[in-house]
Amino acid sequence: MDNIDIKIVEILKENGRISNKNLSEIIGLNPSSTLERVKKLEERGIITGYSANLNYSKMGYTTTAIIQIALEKHNREIIDKFIKHVSGLKEVTELYHISGQYDYMLKIYVENNKELQHFLIENLTSFEYIDKTETLLIFEEKRIGQFHL
Repeated sequence: MDNIDIKIVEILKENGRISNKNLSEIIGLNPSSTLERVKKLEERGIITGYSANLNYSKMGYTTTAIIQIALEKHNREIIDKFIKHVSGLKEVTELYHISGQYDYMLKIYVENNKELQHFLIENLTSFEYIDKTETLLIFEEKRIGQFHL
């Protein structure tokens, strides 16, 4: 990646909806060259997609939690089953494979604490290979920045 690619990535991180014309004006290239660079960044897997940042609270999901999970066994079959299981749960927005006392960490959004309880009992801990979980409630979320190149 050269300095122009880095500038493109930085701009798109902040505003993925910017028009190619505006992007080209900011970086000082013509629109066709700008579009070609963006497509190459996508083809190389540097840009993996574009998304909207959602306010889940305004959508009725007022309880946010991080759930740390330790699995009983750690073979490929069980890990694949676990990932498939949690990937199918609508409440789960993020999944991390982590090191330390726990194996995975989930971020979930639910309507209230009763829904959190239901999620834990009916959806999550019903997976047979979970050894233990720890649930952390998030009181406030703030996006404070992004990684800069």
